[in-house]
Amino acid sequence: MGDVKLKVKRIGVLSLAMYFFMLFLVIGLFIGIATVFVTSMVITPILESMFNIASGASASASLGLFSTFIAIPIIAIALGIVGFITGAISALIFNLVARLSGGIEIKVEETEIEKEKTKI
Repeated sequence: MGDVKLKVKRIGVLSLAMYFFMLFLVIGLFIGIATVFVTSMVITPILESMFNIASGASASASLGLFSTFIAIPIIAIALGIVGFITGAISALIFNLVARLSGGIEIKVEETEIEKEKTKI
């Protein structure tokens, strides 16, 4: 099994943008969950003790908890949009630089599975 050299000369802008959107969306979900956890477990009790919230403030506390859970999809979608823009700009820059430099050469190894697929 020999090595095969390939050269990447162009990246699909929309393809990379969608990949980055999905990647950043997943990262945003983790960040959103971490934000809700930190807010509900650490920051909210500190603020409550600082401002001596009366016992009748349970409705506003539950509203605050509800708004923190709304933050999860908002953070995820916002990061997804940032990822889409980042991916599109990265692909455009790569395509410009690849046109000037001739692309990026990569070496891949052909496996038995790949040889069997090409026979079929």
